[in-house]
Amino acid sequence: MRGIAAGPAAVLLAALAFALTAWMTFRGPGARIDTSVLDWSKAHRPGWALHWDEWVVWLGSPVVMPTALLLVTLIVARRRRSWELVRSTVTLLVVLTLGVLITKDVFARPGPSGHGPGHPMAVGADSPWAFPSGHATTALVTWTAGARLIVGTRSGGRWAATVVGVLVSVALVTGGYHWLTDVLAAWPFAVLIARLASGLDTSVQRGDRRAARRDSVRAPETPTIRI
Repeated sequence: MRGIAAGPAAVLLAALAFALTAWMTFRGPGARIDTSVLDWSKAHRPGWALHWDEWVVWLGSPVVMPTALLLVTLIVARRRRSWELVRSTVTLLVVLTLGVLITKDVFARPGPSGHGPGHPMAVGADSPWAFPSGHATTALVTWTAGARLIVGTRSGGRWAATVVGVLVSVALVTGGYHWLTDVLAAWPFAVLIARLASGLDTSVQRGDRRAARRDSVRAPETPTIRI
């Protein structure tokens, strides 16, 4: 979806940030930092925070949020009579789902408390592995896309999506669903997902325009009858 894609400089920075986070996680001090943050969270979080976390993480559900975004897209597309919006959203959701699943399987990192195959967070389109966080990535991508559809380029929509992304990210860590570095990696990863989806959608649109031009050139002239 072109509305949420970043420019080349932002994409490069996102790629570097993701690579750095991955290096810290698997080669650097990331694992020690993750353990320290989780231990501190368990020792200091109030009892009600766990119930709060359980509800907040639904805002990044890989089942609920893509479905909600698709419904919003259908409503907006019908009002604007622009069904290209549906194609753009479907492209974004396919890239999001496949990107999360493939990347998680590549890194195959268990989360806190053995967050691996069989973990209750591994539902729907999500993966049983933890890096990067699928819930955080889904929250950032779907809420930003939804805000773009509803309020356009106004900054209020982007800020609202960012706030939701922060809330989901914090809940995932304090609730013990993810390591801190899983969530940190999701932020640049979401930028890369959006850019890839935008590039694919743009390529499809260009192909459609070229096909339409070829069809118009090849179309035979309608014979006229002169009297």
